[in-house]
Amino acid sequence: MKTLKIDPTPSTPSILFDPENQVFQIGGNSYPENVIPFYEPVLSWLEGYVINPNPQTTFEIRLKYISSNSLKQFLILLKLLVPLSEATKVEIKWFYDPADDDMLERGEFLSEMTGLE
Repeated sequence: MKTLKIDPTPSTPSILFDPENQVFQIGGNSYPENVIPFYEPVLSWLEGYVINPNPQTTFEIRLKYISSNSLKQFLILLKLLVPLSEATKVEIKWFYDPADDDMLERGEFLSEMTGLE
C-alpha cells in the first residue's frame, strides 16, 4: 500500500501513514474549515489498510488542538481500527501537554467511545 503523506497547515495536521516503515503519525492542529473533505482521503486510506494490515499497527497522535468537528472525524477514524484490533495488535499513543486537560479529556472520550486504549 502506498504511503499517505499530508503536510500540515496552521489549521490542519500533518499525516504520515507509511505501512512499509510502520509509521502512522498525526500531529499539529486540526480545525479545518471543511473538515469532511480534509479527512475523506485519510479515512479512505485507512479503509484500504484494514483489508491488508501489518501484523502490528501503532498510531502516534500528537495534536495541539482539535475542534469538535475534527473530533467526530477522529472517532470515525478510530472506529475503523476496532475490527483491526480484534485481528492484529493495534496501539494508540495519544500525546498531549500535561497541562492541557482538554486534550486529555478528548483522548479519554475517544478511548471510551471506541474501546481502544
